[in-house]
Amino acid sequence: MTNDETRMTKEGRSPGGECDMQRGTVAGGNTMAASSFFIRYRTAFLDLVYPRRCEVCDLPLEARRAGAARWLCDKCLDELPRIEPPFCKVCGEPCEGAMTGAFQCGNCADLDLHFEFALSACRARDAVRVMIHRFKYQRRLDLRGVLSSLLAEVLEDPRLAGLGRASWTLVPVARHHARERERQYNQAWELCREFSAAS
Repeated sequence: MTNDETRMTKEGRSPGGECDMQRGTVAGGNTMAASSFFIRYRTAFLDLVYPRRCEVCDLPLEARRAGAARWLCDKCLDELPRIEPPFCKVCGEPCEGAMTGAFQCGNCADLDLHFEFALSACRARDAVRVMIHRFKYQRRLDLRGVLSSLLAEVLEDPRLAGLGRASWTLVPVARHHARERERQYNQAWELCREFSAAS
C-alpha cells in the first residue's frame, strides 16, 4: 500500500482527497462548504502523522507545498518532460530545431482535423508516464491531484488567455461500460472533476 493510500485509509476519506472533503450535505440535499479552519488543520495533522513522500523518488516532502509540488520533490518536478517551444501549433508535438514562429508539423499538414489545437503540459514518458499508468491501472485515484495540477499549466497558453473559462464545459471521454465496470471508475471523469475544481 502506498503512502497516499495509507493516508486515505487511516483518515477514512475517499480516494478523492481534499476535493471530496470540502463539501458537506445538509438535509434537503443542499451542499455547503466545510470550514476552511477544519480543512487546514486536518491536512496539517495528516501531514504530521502520515508525511507526504515524492511520488517518483520517495523522498519526504515538507508540508504546505502547493500544486504539483504536493506530490513531487523539487528535483523530480524540475526533471518532468515538459513541452516547451518550439512545438506544432496544431497538435502540440515538440520539434527539434530553431523555429522562430508558429508552424504546423508534417504530421498535421495533410490532415482534416476537427479541432483548432491541442495542448499538453508534459510528454507522456518517464515520471509522467509512470504516474499516468498508476492512476489508470492501479486505482491510484490520489494521483488525479498531481495530474490535474500539471494539466492546469496549459491554461497559461496565450491562445487560451482571451477565452472566458467560466463558460467552459469540461467533457470527459466516455468509456465502454464493460471497461468501466472492470476498472470501477472512469479516469477521464475523475481527472475532469479534479481539474474543474482546481481551475
